[in-house]
Amino acid sequence: MKLQAEQAQLLPPEALATFRLRFTAGAGGFSLVGTAEHITDRLALLAEEGIDGVLLTWVDYYDGIERFNADVLPALEKLGLRDPFTPANGLLG
Repeated sequence: MKLQAEQAQLLPPEALATFRLRFTAGAGGFSLVGTAEHITDRLALLAEEGIDGVLLTWVDYYDGIERFNADVLPALEKLGLRDPFTPANGLLG
């Protein structure tokens, strides 16, 4: 880690920012990091390209899933990219 930190100092700030973003996205995966609006836009882009499902993860799972459910899912519903949630047998969760 010390060696990586030393080498990172050699990168231009723009390259380091890109590296950090790709690292948070799983070593080069499709990044879904940012505001709820940004994440909604990125998921809409995937939908436009024919992707109909994604696997998500968060560093802080409980906080991430709570914010995703509260902010991103309703935005996807408004765009028509997701059907509204209907609890099975009238039960939540």
